[in-house]
Amino acid sequence: MKKINLDGPDGYRYYWHDVRQDPELFSTRVSGGGSVMIWAGASWHGKSKLVILEGRQSSIDYVKTLRENLLPYLENLRTNYQVSRPIFQHDNASIHSARRTKDFLRDASVSTMTWPAKSPDLNIIENVWGILARRFYAGGR
Repeated sequence: MKKINLDGPDGYRYYWHDVRQDPELFSTRVSGGGSVMIWAGASWHGKSKLVILEGRQSSIDYVKTLRENLLPYLENLRTNYQVSRPIFQHDNASIHSARRTKDFLRDASVSTMTWPAKSPDLNIIENVWGILARRFYAGGR
């Protein structure tokens, strides 16, 4: 899952710009400019649909997202691409590692990968989130 702030990225105070052009002006968020969460999946065989989720996500919300989006995506991989045992990767965010989430994945027979702490570089979706964020925030939005 990726959080996208509707009024600009978190933590950007400095940025590179061509010195021959005027610098961009960025607004400062005073009290919550709004955000959305995005969920998606990707594999060698293609991508899932991009799911826009509003508000903070709890483990209950995350399990609902997985039930409605991950399970059909995995079934598509099994049926159309003969992937007999797809492995689901997600990081150690609290809603991902919650007991409710683990129970759901176990009960749905979804294989997961043991995940080292602070290792986003091991997950292909992090590259997708980077591309998405650069496009979303292009032009200083």
